[in-house]
Amino acid sequence: MVKLAELVPVFLRIGVYSFNAGASEALLGQIVEKKGWIDHAAFAKLMSIAALIPGPFHVNLAIAAGLHLAGWRGAVLAVTAFILPGFLCAIGIVCALSNEQVYLSLQKNPGVVSGLLAAVAGLILSAIVRLGRRIRATFWSWLAFPAIAALLLVFHLPFALVLGISGAVSVFWFAVVARRLHP
Repeated sequence: MVKLAELVPVFLRIGVYSFNAGASEALLGQIVEKKGWIDHAAFAKLMSIAALIPGPFHVNLAIAAGLHLAGWRGAVLAVTAFILPGFLCAIGIVCALSNEQVYLSLQKNPGVVSGLLAAVAGLILSAIVRLGRRIRATFWSWLAFPAIAALLLVFHLPFALVLGISGAVSVFWFAVVARRLHP
């Protein structure tokens, strides 16, 4: 169990670094690689759990990590510390955008928003690659990523349907195929 006094500054720092974009990368770097509070396999499981729980993924991940590290108090403090910087930033953005000149200057400069989106995509891809190198992956698990991406991006299937298909394929794989390969 991690002490609550240690947990709060780490999740506050993650909230400041990520503003909810790239939080999985920040969490990976802080609680797995820097602090060593959990290993890569446990972090991958927390990410899977967070993806299955309804709601924003990174908030769910902060809750799951806080719960894993320090119980229910850790979950409450971790998610509060995680969302506080983003909340304060959103309040600041709303105040700034209520100024007509700031709003008009952003409309004339769409490259600012595009650059931020590219940076976030790079952070997420970096987290996937770093975590993928450390977890026990098979050929089939590496094949799952492009298959799921194709279902979402090429065939435009709804996320819930792709999640259901992935779950059904996983159940089939582990119930039928994996037993035949490893009796």
